[in-house]
Amino acid sequence: MRFSLNTLQENHRRALPASWVILPALLAYQAVLYSGVARAYQHVSVVLLPWLMAEHGFRLYQHINLGHAPGYLWWNALLYRLVPDHTLRLRLFTVLISAAITLLVYRLGQRWWGQRAALVAAALVTAWGPVVLQYLLYFEFTLGLLATGALAAWHRPGGAAWRQLAAGLLVGLMILVKPQMIAAAGVFVIWRLLAGIRRQAASDLLRFGAGAALPLIGAALLLLAQGTLEQGIFYTTIYNRYAINMAARWPSLDDLPVVALWMLLVPLYVIAVTQRREPYSLVLLGLLLALCLPAFPIYGLFHLSGTLPMVALAAAGGLSWALTRPAQPVRTIACTALVLTLTTGLALPFYYRFRLGPTVEQYDALLPIVEWVRSETGAGPGTRMWILPDIDPTGNFYPLGGYLPPQFYTNTYPWYLAWPETTAQYLASLDADPPAYLVLVEKWRYQLPAAVMDYAEAHYQPVAAADMPYGLDRVTLAVRLP
Repeated sequence: MRFSLNTLQENHRRALPASWVILPALLAYQAVLYSGVARAYQHVSVVLLPWLMAEHGFRLYQHINLGHAPGYLWWNALLYRLVPDHTLRLRLFTVLISAAITLLVYRLGQRWWGQRAALVAAALVTAWGPVVLQYLLYFEFTLGLLATGALAAWHRPGGAAWRQLAAGLLVGLMILVKPQMIAAAGVFVIWRLLAGIRRQAASDLLRFGAGAALPLIGAALLLLAQGTLEQGIFYTTIYNRYAINMAARWPSLDDLPVVALWMLLVPLYVIAVTQRREPYSLVLLGLLLALCLPAFPIYGLFHLSGTLPMVALAAAGGLSWALTRPAQPVRTIACTALVLTLTTGLALPFYYRFRLGPTVEQYDALLPIVEWVRSETGAGPGTRMWILPDIDPTGNFYPLGGYLPPQFYTNTYPWYLAWPETTAQYLASLDADPPAYLVLVEKWRYQLPAAVMDYAEAHYQPVAAADMPYGLDRVTLAVRLP
């Protein structure tokens, strides 16, 4: 059973004025949440690394290794040049990207299922964004924008040539952010081969492939010019898989109900797809699955944030289908599920904010350490320091104090230094230009690889210690031995 054209037009006329109020209200709500209420975890990828790359000439794979593909880190270095203030940049661009995703989702929902479904999709992005974006402006959030743009550009077989080129270009950028997104390229290829007008499939895919190749070739040429192409390929492939397999982490029992409530309406869309053929259904569901890949094997709810727009669209499509069913129970179940998922998504950000308290992790908590080190040593900006363990909660010590890290920067999690050559390069950089001081956060000493701890004990002499707030406990200051 389908709506008649007259019914759709009538619904469109009634819903349009409401969208002029509801859509701006949703965008305003996002702006308020992301600019002040949501906790802003200031991860090293959005604070330390852009600062090193933009201010101090550190190059990926030559001076920096975190096993990441270059796209997202280059992007953050560019944003740093535009907005040097870390907190402002983090919140501002989260607001802007979220607004762009919401408008794209709204437009697709409107085109596919009508105005009301479009508003539902936009509302779901708004409600659940602050829940899954535990790290603002993180890798997967960028993937969500790129994937939604690619879907908006090309979701029907054929079409103007620019559509395939644009979709390919955006998917190529996705691969530069996370190499696992080769799966997104596969989704478009499989979808196009299975879609209609097969005689045009070859030319469509050729244009799509050309678009996808452009950013990859550009990145390869840039790394080649810097003399880091070979290292870049190694660190983002063999090394990356080796490290993340060592750090594998599965979902906690606390997260499973949250994810289930978030995706409550998605099964309805899967059922709908089996009963009606929509040219965009396969690529939508395929992208949803592909965007789940970064969450494994190192699970984190924030790693699923790229799926946010796809979940919202699938949920809106499932609801739209359910409301056309003649069976009243189906419509009742769908509406109940919508109310439940929306209210849960709206409530959780405030619950998390109340439970977790002010934002201190990875940035504010390091300020007392910086002030203490400065008072004890008199060391000014530009002094080479070494904080251990150098992990997510401690890495921003360097930009906060204006201090330089070791010449070769890497996290000191055991899985980052499990590759012998990387450990050797790291320790060699400490010999080449020794940091004047070592700051050791004792509560995380157990996370240090033995080779790093042995080096620290052999080359540094403790001279002071103090207890720090924010749960950092005892911190030791050591000086380099002559």
